[in-house]
Amino acid sequence: MAFELGTITIYDDATAVHQPDVLVSAKAVQLAATQGVFWNMMSAPAAAITGKNFEIYGRTITALNGTIGTGAGTGWVDGSATTSLPMATANTNKLIPGMILKIENEIVIVKSVDNSAYTIAVWSRGAAGTSGAAHADTTAYTVLGYAAHDTDLKNLTGRAETTYKYTNYVNTYMDVIEYELSQQLVGRRGVGDNIQVLKDEAMYRCAGLLARMALLGVKQSGAKTTDPYSSAGLYAQLEDTSSSTRPVNRYNASSTAFSKTILDAALAQIFETGNPDTILLSQKYKTILNAFNQAFIQTNRQDTQAGYSVSQYVYENKTLNVVVDQDCADAKVAILTASKCQKGWQEGDVLRFADEPASSTREKKISLQGSVGFIVEGVGYDHCEIYGLL
Repeated sequence: MAFELGTITIYDDATAVHQPDVLVSAKAVQLAATQGVFWNMMSAPAAAITGKNFEIYGRTITALNGTIGTGAGTGWVDGSATTSLPMATANTNKLIPGMILKIENEIVIVKSVDNSAYTIAVWSRGAAGTSGAAHADTTAYTVLGYAAHDTDLKNLTGRAETTYKYTNYVNTYMDVIEYELSQQLVGRRGVGDNIQVLKDEAMYRCAGLLARMALLGVKQSGAKTTDPYSSAGLYAQLEDTSSSTRPVNRYNASSTAFSKTILDAALAQIFETGNPDTILLSQKYKTILNAFNQAFIQTNRQDTQAGYSVSQYVYENKTLNVVVDQDCADAKVAILTASKCQKGWQEGDVLRFADEPASSTREKKISLQGSVGFIVEGVGYDHCEIYGLL
């Protein structure tokens, strides 16, 4: 697989204009069939990364469904109480008068919401021809729709989604090439460009590490006298719960083997808030996925062909691309919106070859260097990580 540097010639500074030997070396890199697949899939950010740290912004998406609260016996126990009905703390701020809720087989319509006590009042129990019933703590509810009186408008409060931000950092990559004057002269005599070979080899090493960092990179705020800066890759961003405003979306496989049931359950979960288009997984789990519904798939291949591979997976009439990367983390499968996964070079510090101070006039040194950052937008809504797989 060819190595794709990313769009790094769009910036205004002179350093961002690539040297021809960088592009030549990048073109010469041929990675293994499943190496660097996610790196190459990542697009360029809309704006340049201008510093060691950068912000990823997004907007929250309020989920409609939720659960009733604990201590439900005080309000939901007999199927007749219409006031002080406890709701999960996180859910009251997204309920408003007029919402139609289905709790098990019972339907109620919200009359008022008490965001301090985390309770609601309903117009009646067993609305729309259903029967009032007792419900246990944390029973799930579904929002069916909205129905209000004309006079309810004056009792409604304004609602809006909020902006969240996630701080990430850049990784500075460096690789040094050392050679002697005699090696350079040999190349000039037509025997071969030895220096370009060394550059190609350095680019190959760089490509392998960049491909791995895009997936497995860890987040670290650095300083001169402490650990260097490090950029959170895909998994670190999908799993980071340190933000109080940005959620994560993960599906726990609970130490079971990867299966169609688990994949479909995770897809159902992420489809509530997003529209993903890619399933990213290791070869181990791709081999298992190849067998999903294999007996029902017909092909037009000739008998001389052998082997079987699934390149797309269809769930609820939505087709997702199936992508294998050899650096995928163990026990995890990522469901992604590919366009929201990006890589970017820091402005003024893009990947380049630079001459370094030599030990003597006959000893030369070149470095391959640059700072890169990884951006995953829409975490919590547009992507889902399946974890805990065997």
